[in-house]
Amino acid sequence: MKTIQTTFTAIILICLFLIQPIHSQTTEFSRKLSLSVSYESANFTNDQFKPYLLSQSPNTGFAKLAVHYKLSELLSSGTYLGYGRLGLPEPYTISLIQNGVEQERTWYGFDKSNAFSTGIELKFMLLPLFIKNETRISIYPKIQAGILLHNTHNNALVDKTKFEYGAGIGAGYAFTRKFGVFGEFMLGDFYNDDKSKWNVGVNIKL
Repeated sequence: MKTIQTTFTAIILICLFLIQPIHSQTTEFSRKLSLSVSYESANFTNDQFKPYLLSQSPNTGFAKLAVHYKLSELLSSGTYLGYGRLGLPEPYTISLIQNGVEQERTWYGFDKSNAFSTGIELKFMLLPLFIKNETRISIYPKIQAGILLHNTHNNALVDKTKFEYGAGIGAGYAFTRKFGVFGEFMLGDFYNDDKSKWNVGVNIKL
């Protein structure tokens, strides 16, 4: 009986010894994680169909959720998931009278459908190169690559998928050690003939 108690006690001590490093590693890992929620601009439709919009393009964009991991003081990587509703051009025929002659022309109306984006991004923090102390302000170049999936409902006029990529600059301000805001601007090749994007949101360190 005494042997069993000794063995059981030894097992508990070994488990505690193993759990402590795992807990420390988990805590260290979580300290390097951050979560951001943002709104990213997007083109409602592509350049081919923009002339058929009787007014300015409807305001549209993507709600974006991203998780980043701090690889070092200078570098962080992350992945993102976005959701938005983009335009679907629908053709119909209209009659016009010019110089007393009736002519038929094709016009386009627009519906909306779901779209999702996902990909990876990399940020390079500039200020730690020049300022050793921790600051509330962050400035960073950024690169991003991913794919956009558009539920086109078999509309042949619209691309179902698009590989997107871009690079740009971002800046953030931390109100506390855990909470901050940021804004970003990128140039690249994006869905619906979009060549630039802006993105604004909040950042939470876990």
